[in-house]
Amino acid sequence: MPACELRPATQYDTDAVYALICELKQAEFDHHAFRVGFNANLRDPNMRYHLALLDGEVVGMIGLHLQFHLHHV
Repeated sequence: MPACELRPATQYDTDAVYALICELKQAEFDHHAFRVGFNANLRDPNMRYHLALLDGEVVGMIGLHLQFHLHHV
């Protein structure tokens, strides 16, 4: 069984991530708006995206949004 590779997402993954989200939500979204939003999130230091690849094909993703919670002071 081939191993699954995990790596950080980049702007070059926009189309693959768009396809994953559309499949998950069973809907198509405005591609330009998605590209703008995804690339803005990639530049946000509080956002992280990692992709799962199998035989070089993107098969999944993980998104992490870092927040500071006041109750953790």
